[in-house]
Amino acid sequence: GGGMRRACLERQSRLRPREVSKGCRDAILNAAIPRADDIRFNAPLNAACHVERQKYCAEVPPGSMRVILCLEERLDGEQLSKGCKDWLHTRRESAAQDFRLDSRIVKECLDDITNSPCENVTAGGGQVIECLVANLEHIQKPKCKSEVHRLGQMISSDVRLNKPLLAACYSALAADGVCGSVGVGKGVAIDCLKANVSHTSPMCAQQVGKLMAVQSRDVHFNPALVRACAAELHSKAFCLVDAPHGQAAQLSCLQKKRLQMDFSQQCLHAVTREFILHSTDVDLMLPLRAACSPELSKLCDYPNTRRGKALASSASSQSLLAISDIAPVVTCIKNNFEAVTSAKCRAEVSSLMLHTSENVLLNRPLMVACHQDIKDHCAAYSKAPTAGHGKLLGCLERVAQHTDQREAELQPYCAEQVLAQQLQQVTVIAHNFGMQRDCAHELQLYCSRAKEQKQLSCLQEHSHATQFGEACLASVVETTKIQLSDTRLDVALQTTCKTDLDKFCSSITPMSFAHRALGAEIDCLIHYEEQLTSEACRSRVRHKSRTLAYFPSANTPLLKECKAQFLDMCSASGELLPDALLLPCMRERRENFTGSCREKALSVERMIHREVSYNAELSVACATELNTICRSMKSNSETLRCLIMHTQSSHAAADNECVKQLTRHRIRSSESIQLMPKVNKACKEDFAYLCASASALVYPGSELECLKDARDSLSSDECRKAVRELIASSSEDARFDALLNRACAVEIKGCEAEGVAPGGGRVNECLRKKLKADSLNPSCKQQVMKLASAEIEDASVSYPIQSACHAELHEHCNVQASQQLACLELHMSTATFSKECADKVRSIIQVAVHDYRLLPSVRSSCNVDVRHNCADVAPGDGNVLYCLLQQELASNLSSAMCGVKLRAAARSAFRAFTWGQGFTRHCDVDIFHLCTEASPNSAFLATHGSVDVNSDGVFNGAEVWACLSRQAYSEEATFASQSCRELVRLLALDPSAENAASEQILKQELAEQKEKMHEHMQKLRESKKMTAQREEEKTEMFKEVAQAKAALGKKMTELTQLREQLAFHQEMATNLRALKEGAEAKLEGTEARLHSGLLVDWRMLLLGAVGALGALGWCAYRRVHSPASKGYEVIVVPKDT
Repeated sequence: GGGMRRACLERQSRLRPREVSKGCRDAILNAAIPRADDIRFNAPLNAACHVERQKYCAEVPPGSMRVILCLEERLDGEQLSKGCKDWLHTRRESAAQDFRLDSRIVKECLDDITNSPCENVTAGGGQVIECLVANLEHIQKPKCKSEVHRLGQMISSDVRLNKPLLAACYSALAADGVCGSVGVGKGVAIDCLKANVSHTSPMCAQQVGKLMAVQSRDVHFNPALVRACAAELHSKAFCLVDAPHGQAAQLSCLQKKRLQMDFSQQCLHAVTREFILHSTDVDLMLPLRAACSPELSKLCDYPNTRRGKALASSASSQSLLAISDIAPVVTCIKNNFEAVTSAKCRAEVSSLMLHTSENVLLNRPLMVACHQDIKDHCAAYSKAPTAGHGKLLGCLERVAQHTDQREAELQPYCAEQVLAQQLQQVTVIAHNFGMQRDCAHELQLYCSRAKEQKQLSCLQEHSHATQFGEACLASVVETTKIQLSDTRLDVALQTTCKTDLDKFCSSITPMSFAHRALGAEIDCLIHYEEQLTSEACRSRVRHKSRTLAYFPSANTPLLKECKAQFLDMCSASGELLPDALLLPCMRERRENFTGSCREKALSVERMIHREVSYNAELSVACATELNTICRSMKSNSETLRCLIMHTQSSHAAADNECVKQLTRHRIRSSESIQLMPKVNKACKEDFAYLCASASALVYPGSELECLKDARDSLSSDECRKAVRELIASSSEDARFDALLNRACAVEIKGCEAEGVAPGGGRVNECLRKKLKADSLNPSCKQQVMKLASAEIEDASVSYPIQSACHAELHEHCNVQASQQLACLELHMSTATFSKECADKVRSIIQVAVHDYRLLPSVRSSCNVDVRHNCADVAPGDGNVLYCLLQQELASNLSSAMCGVKLRAAARSAFRAFTWGQGFTRHCDVDIFHLCTEASPNSAFLATHGSVDVNSDGVFNGAEVWACLSRQAYSEEATFASQSCRELVRLLALDPSAENAASEQILKQELAEQKEKMHEHMQKLRESKKMTAQREEEKTEMFKEVAQAKAALGKKMTELTQLREQLAFHQEMATNLRALKEGAEAKLEGTEARLHSGLLVDWRMLLLGAVGALGALGWCAYRRVHSPASKGYEVIVVPKDT
């Protein structure tokens, strides 16, 4: 009664069909079909669910399975009793066995069944339902599709409802089977079969594959996933999409959005598990297959290519299964990503590769190849929840990069797969999860226009920018370290440098995938860069050099030698400093490093100084200048010169970050020739010959100092030019001369304390003032004198002269560099000569006459006389020059040339006259008493007026000389220092003498002496014909000839001296006239303004002030918008061009 006997027969027919005759089974089925649509015709079910029906479905009309479906909606909850649930499940089992027991399917889908691939499928055993669900996308009628979708959800929720799967996997689901211990409801058993499919029979694996194909098309066929991601599937922010069933829209959405921050952990884990299962077979990735259909066919021969034995994962699989047989189509499309042209296909493949980067469990070939290595080294990251965020791949990479291969080493198959995975991630940043996660802002800010393959380089170039995030920087460093660990991770480098790698680096190239080169190959290529045969290879190697210069923490060879010392000197909290701080620390502590670490640190410095672009700090600080003013520069030396010229201009403030970084760069460069590529290249041979023993590692700057000292012995014009530029840099700023900077450290600090700003030659000028005051330490004094001597000898290396006298050099002194200072000295009083230039020329002359050793011509010509006559005189303060002049006055000099050079130096001293200077100080008292207003009874003042003809309160050389030269020859003048009078008479003509007559007399005497010389020479020729008896007479004649020669030489010396005096007298007179004319013009202008009333009319003064302000504003506007402000150099063209 109550339908129980009928239910028993139905259960026996379903579970033990062989025990029931076919006629009985058919009768049971035929009787059940018409009763299947109404709960009232199923007495046991109706009775078991009576209460629930009244409670939850009272208003649902019977028929068409409406009440049954109303109750089944509550199966997964706690609303139904156990009895009701059991009978509902029994009903579902019957319906799953034969589609005819589901009246809705029969009503809506009969036509689709008869006109579809399911037409010839045998009814019963759930085969028709399985066929309908598998072909859901081909069903045309929406109502039928909806009903089939309902059945699909039903058979995927419980393994007992999926009759083909249950039959094929019965042994696996038995008590002693792989999934016998798990429950059967809510898809638990199905999930177990999917996870352990490699341990099931082939028939079971085939049925599991069919089910996975169905689930891949519709997320609702995966009850475990639906439960875990309920919130995400019903949220518009995630995956609530309006898409037809069977197109995998929601599953694809979940897979792509699973890494979002607000994604729930349970959904993330569920989606990841499914993703891992689908990643082996392109047939399970419907969006990828649809978007890439042409590419899969063309590039990967799909569908002819075998799907691969993607589910094998046992420990013994490596010995039984070739890695290439695992997921061949998926691997093929990833490896051929560059050949994919379709935007949709590229997006799908890129998304897959990005997710594989996040969780390498999606890379099935790698997982199979690395099964044992993961077990040995990375067991903690072997499961889906812990393998994510790149943790498992990071663990394998750490083993691969381990410097001591004896402790840990990947198997060759595993190492090859890890290398291939890393190649995908370093080639295209869009495939690198860590970079995409950490660098989204930086990619948008700095690299939005960069190509995919250039994005890593772009991030590397901007990594030291102030807005670059720490997380992104850490990811860039880690990716860079991986990229630099092996040349096989750079396809372009491998291609362009293959020949050179074989030629130069074959001994260090890894013989198998089990070993990484750990940067040794790149180090080798950098070492042989100049000898590389391919320009393309050199370009790639230069790029690698720049990367190594940016990221010392990614430089494996450097860390191998220096990590212990870095941790000791350049660390914080036991960790290395970030690269932006590690680089300065390496430079500052380089002298403290020992052994091979010191050389490695210097090699990094060499790379940084090879090009401006290699210096991360400088490139970032000067990015604006490099992209505008210096953009057109072709070479590194031109770019550096452009930056230097810009920072020297008045537009660049001293606190500008570019100026600071460029100054630091130049200071560091001055420490070694190896940090100056231009000098190193130009002076390679000269350095090897002259300075091989100099060592910048021991004494920073000693190599360059040697070249400076040996500049007269250099054989190469390029080297001489480079050395002159070195000296010019030292002249500009004392900090650019390593030895000078070190020797004068205390004195330089003293100058800065006095308010002297560095740069512009100001510190050197301060040091020279201290030199004249004799307040420098011996080492500093030596270096200051060396630099001053070089500037005096060659004015082209003098920054003060070249910067202040640019126009004057073009207008007056288009001569050799060694003659520029003398030329400027002669033209100092011309009308077009600027006061700034005149002051600089006087300043350097005053330094020169302070010590004879600073005058190369005097030093070389008078060396013998200094040793013989002035050896006891202390150099400095003009003492030796004064001693030599006293010897000249006493006619004790052994060389006429010494006298000429000495007198020239004395005249220079008077041209640059200042009180208390060198040997001219011996005339200070006489000048004060004879030529200034302090002695109003002076005859000179009474006759000629004030010495200060331009009334500027300063007595310059021309003003003083007019008075002093006249007083020296005046019988009435009384000199306090007789040596001063004699010195002036040595240098000046007697103003009262007739210069022309004196010269004529000398010329006449010279002619007479020449005539006598001619006569004596004639006698000498005759004497050669005399016999031996007249030897005594011949001797006498030789004596007479010698005397004549001596007399002639003396007269010629006097004539030369006279000419010098005449020229000097004329020069000083011209200078004095120029001063007087300037003063008179100034006076006349003042008087004119007084007569016109301009100086007393306040309204005119106000109007003039307004006009002046307007003019200043217009000048400022022109200055800001002038070509010079945009980086163009103003060139003064000589008048004769």
